[in-house]
Amino acid sequence: MKKNRIFTNDKENISLEISEDSLSAYLTIKESSKFINEKEILDILKKAGIKKGFNRAREFLNLNLIKKEFDKPFLIALRTDIEDMDTSYLFDTGRSYDPDNFISVFELSDVEVVKKDGALAQMIFSNSKGEETLYDIFGNEIDLKEVRSHSINNFLGKNVYFSPEKNQILAETSGYPYVDSQEKINVESDFELNESFSKVSLDIKGNFIINGNINQSKIYVDGNLKVNGNIKNCLKYGLFVNGDVEFKSAENSKIACKGKMVFNKNARFCVLSSDEEIIGGEDSLLIGGLTQSGKSIEITNIGSSLSVPTEVEITIAPYLKERMINLTGTINDLKKNQKVDTDKISEISGSIKNFEKEIEDKMDLYFRGGVEEYYIKAREKVFADTRIRILNKTRILSKEMSEIILSLKKGELNINGG
Repeated sequence: MKKNRIFTNDKENISLEISEDSLSAYLTIKESSKFINEKEILDILKKAGIKKGFNRAREFLNLNLIKKEFDKPFLIALRTDIEDMDTSYLFDTGRSYDPDNFISVFELSDVEVVKKDGALAQMIFSNSKGEETLYDIFGNEIDLKEVRSHSINNFLGKNVYFSPEKNQILAETSGYPYVDSQEKINVESDFELNESFSKVSLDIKGNFIINGNINQSKIYVDGNLKVNGNIKNCLKYGLFVNGDVEFKSAENSKIACKGKMVFNKNARFCVLSSDEEIIGGEDSLLIGGLTQSGKSIEITNIGSSLSVPTEVEITIAPYLKERMINLTGTINDLKKNQKVDTDKISEISGSIKNFEKEIEDKMDLYFRGGVEEYYIKAREKVFADTRIRILNKTRILSKEMSEIILSLKKGELNINGG
């Protein structure tokens, strides 16, 4: 990347700084007893090679009522064929995230949100001559796209990108947009909570770390979720994560994620769903409930010596199916309200249709053999009364087995490659 270039005269009482894009230059005249004449200024401009932009700079200073002062840089040259650029925000800046005054995730319900790839600003360009090239202060032709790229970069903050096809600034991830003190557009998408909570409803756009336990709560995370604690009694509403999820232990809870699911210790009497793999830690134990993965399940011990019925299954898009059931229930609840929110119902219905299309795509991937192998693995033991299902094939274990891998080969359940 080019750096700003600085030129000085022999007396070192005049300095000229040229911007890195070669589209503007600033002159600084130091207040001193040494006499400065116009020729010295012209000489330093000639030394730098500046040929254009003097009239445009003069117009800019007059229009903005800027006076030339000693020891302060003032505009001396500005590209002549200037292209104007306006920014139209596509989110409510009055309700946007405030990083300087943010206290807790419990405040986020009233803050403006954006989904991944959502539009944040429309960039409007106007070139008075309608040309595809402009000229810098040296008189060189410059690519209009290069000029725009440099100008747009001044607006790009954290977790955003520019789409030249749409002339829009878009969100790289779901989160909470805001404009910072430098007028850059940002999206905040990482949050952390250092406490346990109970009977709470949270909808977080972004990645969420909870350093505590969760009890009887309803949580949706449009990102990744990590719980450095235990999840209990969340079976009624559940935790839905549109990314990866990791937790220590869970009991009597519904946990569904679109990405990978990892738990370190125990999962007891839970409904677990992941469109990717489900992996238990070194000492992991799965007892009771229903565990569904779209690819593979690998846990140290499955079931109980007390013959507790436990179901583990590989199926197509279990998270998407659970999410559709969840959203259908939300629509039914909304319809019961005295004042029906038709816009919200329409939005949720659109999401359900998108999920249906994703499930169709995953089914198509399966029939094309897009997944190399579906399998369920117990590193140590699988106990009796464990029901194992891979797609349309089921096996109920009548006795305890050790170190087994069940996979689907040629349409039949296969144990340990046999």
